[in-house]
Amino acid sequence: MTADEDLEMYTGAGTLTVSGAVNIASTHALTLGSKNAITGAGVITTDKAVLEAADATVNLTGANAVKKLDGKAKELTFKNGGNLTVGGETGLVTAAGGASLDVTGDLTVGAHGMTNAAGAMKLKASGTLTLDANAEVKSTGAAATSLEATTVNFDTASKVSTAGGTIDVKTDALTLPAGAQGTLSSANGAVTVETKTAGKTMSVGSSSAADLVLPNLDFINSGTGEVHLGNASTGNVEIGTADVKAPLTVESGAAIKFSGAMTNAGGKDTTFKANTIDFASGANLASGAGTMTMTANSVTNWNDAAFADTNGAGTFVLKPKTAGNFTVGGTAGLVTDAGFGKLKAGNFKNVSIGAKDNGGTATIAGVASGNLPKYTSILTQGKINITG
Repeated sequence: MTADEDLEMYTGAGTLTVSGAVNIASTHALTLGSKNAITGAGVITTDKAVLEAADATVNLTGANAVKKLDGKAKELTFKNGGNLTVGGETGLVTAAGGASLDVTGDLTVGAHGMTNAAGAMKLKASGTLTLDANAEVKSTGAAATSLEATTVNFDTASKVSTAGGTIDVKTDALTLPAGAQGTLSSANGAVTVETKTAGKTMSVGSSSAADLVLPNLDFINSGTGEVHLGNASTGNVEIGTADVKAPLTVESGAAIKFSGAMTNAGGKDTTFKANTIDFASGANLASGAGTMTMTANSVTNWNDAAFADTNGAGTFVLKPKTAGNFTVGGTAGLVTDAGFGKLKAGNFKNVSIGAKDNGGTATIAGVASGNLPKYTSILTQGKINITG
C-alpha cells in the first residue's frame, strides 16, 4: 500500500493486520487504530506514525522505517530498522501490557516522553539511546524498566521513574547532566547500571579513565532498593569518592579498586565482588552499622586501606571467590598482618574471614600483637593450620 497523503486505518473491535509494505509519502502521517489488536510483520515506512489503540495490543515486528512514533496502546511491541523518536510530539502512552521498543539505530525519547502503567518497559537501541531535555520514561506502577544501548545520554532534567519497580541501564557509555539528582528513580525498587560489552571498565567518583563513567551516585534515587553496579563480565571498576545512600553491590569480572572516600552515614550494607580487590592511596571505606562484604581471590595493597571507625557497630566479611585454600596474616595473605591492623582501626564489632562452606585449608600466618580485631572469625569447612 502506498499513500501520497495522510492515511488513517481503523478496525474498531476487529484486528488490524499489517502483512505487507505500507509506504507513506514524506512529511505525511500514518494513523493506526483499533480496540482489539494491531499486528503484523509488514514494513511500515513513514515520517510519522500515530497509534490510537488505548484498548488494543500492538505488535508490529517488521523492519519498520518509522521516524516518529506517538499515541496510545494497551500493550506495545515495536521494532524499527532505523533511527526513531518516540514521544516527540504528543507522547507515547502504554497501559498494563507495557512497552518493548527494539531499534536498529538511535532511539530518542522526546520531551513529551513515555508514560506506562505496571507492565514491563524495555527500550533497546543498537546505537545511542537519548532522553531529550525534560523527557521522562515514567511508570505509574511497579514496572520493570530497562534501557540498553551502546551509549545512553540523559539531557537536562530527563529521568526514568517507576513506582517500586526495577530499573536496569545496560550500556558502555553514559552521559549525565551536571549535578544530576534522581535521574533514575525507583521508589524503593532495585537500580542496576551495568556494562553492555564484556571487559568494558567502570568508575565512580574518580578521574581515572574508564568506559562507563559515573561522576557519583547522586543520579540514583532507589529509596531502600539496592543499587547494583557492574556485572560478572565487567572489566576493572574503580570506586573513588562515593556517598552510599542505599544498599550497594559492585561487581566485576576483573578487579575493584578503592581510591577515595566512600561515606555511608546511613549504615547501608555494601557488597563487592571481583577476582581482585585493590586499595590505592586515599582509600577510606565506611560501613557505619552496616555489613561490608568482599568476595575475592586476592586483596592487594592493604597498607593503603583505611576504614572509618564504626564505633563497634559494623561488620566486615571477606570470602574467597573460589573455594579452596587461603592464608591470613603474614605479608601475602587474603588478609595480611597489616590488613588486620587496618580492620582493627575500623573498630568493627565482628570481622569474619572465609566461609563455613569453603572446602579448603585456612592457614593462619604471623599476626603481630595488637593487630587482631577484637572479635575475629576464621571460617572454613576444611582444616585450619597455624604457622605463625
